[in-house]
Amino acid sequence: MSDTGIRLSRPLLLCEDNPSVPYTYNGKTYYFNSLNYYKSVVRECNANNVSVTVQMLLNWPEGHEDLINEGARVPGKLFYSWNIYSNSAREKMEAMFCYLGMVFSQKDCYVSNWILGNEVNHPSGWNYAGNMSKDIYFETYAYAFRSLYYAIRSQYANAHIFICTDNYWSPSSSRRFSARQTITYFVEHLNAIQKGLKWNLAYHACSFPLTYTRVWKGYGITNDINTPSVNIFVYYVCARLLNISTAFSSGTAWLLSVLFAFATNKIWVFESKSQGRELLQEMISFFSLRLLTGILDVIIMYVSVELLNWNDMMMKVLVNVLVIVLNYGASRLVIFKDRR
Repeated sequence: MSDTGIRLSRPLLLCEDNPSVPYTYNGKTYYFNSLNYYKSVVRECNANNVSVTVQMLLNWPEGHEDLINEGARVPGKLFYSWNIYSNSAREKMEAMFCYLGMVFSQKDCYVSNWILGNEVNHPSGWNYAGNMSKDIYFETYAYAFRSLYYAIRSQYANAHIFICTDNYWSPSSSRRFSARQTITYFVEHLNAIQKGLKWNLAYHACSFPLTYTRVWKGYGITNDINTPSVNIFVYYVCARLLNISTAFSSGTAWLLSVLFAFATNKIWVFESKSQGRELLQEMISFFSLRLLTGILDVIIMYVSVELLNWNDMMMKVLVNVLVIVLNYGASRLVIFKDRR
């Protein structure tokens, strides 16, 4: 299965004095582009088992500026946030979505994936919000998402509807929400409108600038980024689900996380190329030093949980922070220092 993408960045509404396809929604007739070119492309993709994704974008809609949120009607921006607070504008948006759902939900002409907007965590650039507040911005996006969701899935139930962010997972200083914040705020507002809707995430996993290639070699990866997750997960399964003792659960979690950590440290974090005797020496050193921090882990967990009755999951997280620091120092300074 291959994939292709189509960007619908022009408003589909046409002037009433030059109608193309009449479409009635809520008792009102709108006139839309026939989309014949797009239909031919989608049909060809469907016939050749190519999955089609359409990205819905709102650029400056000459003659239909009411589609843009009132606080964002500034010409010259890339793309805009929809207007859901005017009944006529909202119904016009819904009519557009329903028309698209009708056109691209045919047996020989269907779109599998729909993305609403572009990098919506960047409201000053790629999904212009103007002076909209955070809550208004995400309420607007969540409502537009629900409209697209029902317009498409009511006619093609297998379609997937996506939100779109860039690759900035953490907050930045610019006029941008982090991807994580965007997902959180979006879900909060979507659930406030209606719970239970299925959403998907499309994100731009690109480095900045695009010529910066060290990111693909794992540059900037910190030691054991996944090991704490392995450790805590295994501990939770053993201690909470299987009711095994704290000491045994911690020991089992340590063993599995160390095996995982050795592989990730050697291959990606420190890019060690050792083989044969050097590899054996690395393993012995790695497991020996990890054994010391593992014993420390078990002792702290036993004392704090079994003797002092502190919360075991809270202590497991805190102990992992301490162990990460100690393990990184040992790996950096002793085990892999001369193996690249």
